[in-house]
Amino acid sequence: MRTLGIGVLLNAEYPAREIAELARLIEDLDYRSLWYSDVRMIRDCYIGLATIAMATKRLALGPGVTDPYSRHPVMTASSIGTLDELSNGRALLGLGIGGSGFRELGISARLPVAALREMVDLVRRMVAGEEVTMEGKVVSATRARLQFSPPRKRIPVYFATQGPQVMRLAGEIADGVLLANTVDHAAVAFYIGKLKAGAARTGRTLDEIDLCLRYEICIDDDESVARAVMRRRITSRLISSYPRWRFLEHLGLELPAGFVQIAAAKDT
Repeated sequence: MRTLGIGVLLNAEYPAREIAELARLIEDLDYRSLWYSDVRMIRDCYIGLATIAMATKRLALGPGVTDPYSRHPVMTASSIGTLDELSNGRALLGLGIGGSGFRELGISARLPVAALREMVDLVRRMVAGEEVTMEGKVVSATRARLQFSPPRKRIPVYFATQGPQVMRLAGEIADGVLLANTVDHAAVAFYIGKLKAGAARTGRTLDEIDLCLRYEICIDDDESVARAVMRRRITSRLISSYPRWRFLEHLGLELPAGFVQIAAAKDT
């Protein structure tokens, strides 16, 4: 299994000129991949990725991560195929179940495992040149077919997750996994066990899956500034992912009741 090596994830908060400069710097520093976040109501993910593609030559790049709900998977197939064309075959498709901005869009992230399974099936078939008709539990399409041919017939799919069920699904069908913010050895072992169980369902081994540990960090000369940034980032992530907090159990964490109430109200 080809691995990505060390990469960088950037939040979609930079203007186009700055993201181009950052992408060139990241490539010059010999990082191998660049993930660009797909978050509603900030700068558009795929426009940012197009800017990155035009500014670089070697970096693998993709959304970090998109979801089956806020964009129809048919549109994701078109977008990721276009990105692969623009980048001369460097695109990656990062997938997760999302969360932020769903309330504003009136979206409910229902049946996430089925949604991801159906999305991967549809995107892979469309990128391979098939005409796809499907009526899934979440994803439906009628005679959907790309009107162009991406450079590759299969674009690597990575799942970003801290959920046991999605981790098992990744073992079944994903090319790689982005396991976020988990450094505890027992917790990592727990997730690897889920990944291995999923792989066994389809006759695969862990050697066929690229397991990446993804850490969110802030670097500043002033430690208090960096801590403040990360405190807000972690708080926002926990609120947007509520109530999908089972991963906290494996980290041995229990949040205060007052914070749980804030998260339940989505009061950011």
